Amino acid sequence: MLFCTPEYAGALPGSFKNLLDWAVGSDAMDGKLVARINVSSSITGAAGAHESLRTVLGYLGTRIVEEACVHLPVPRDAIGADGLIGDEAIRERGARR
Repeated sequence: MLFCTPEYAGALPGSFKNLLDWAVGSDAMDGKLVARINVSSSITGAAGAHESLRTVLGYLGTRIVEEACVHLPVPRDAIGADGLIGDEAIRERGARR
C-alpha cells in the first residue's frame, strides 16, 4: 500500500488520521507492506505529516518498506502554471526511485 499525504498544521490532515485511527486495534492492516511518497514544496518538507504517518502505521502493525519510500523536495518555483514539475533534474530524481 502506498501513502502520499499533505501536511496540515504540522501533521496529518485530521480526517485522514481519523480514518487510520479507526483501524487501530483491528488486524485490518497487520503485516501489510507499506511505503510513503513525500513530494512537498513546504519549507519543512512535510516532515511532521510523515512522522505522524510513520507513528500511526506502527500502531497498525504494518511493515514499512523503507527502500520504497521517497522524499522528493519540490520548490514552489519548480511547479509550472500547468501544475507540472518543469525542472528536469527533479523529475529525474523522482524517476530513479
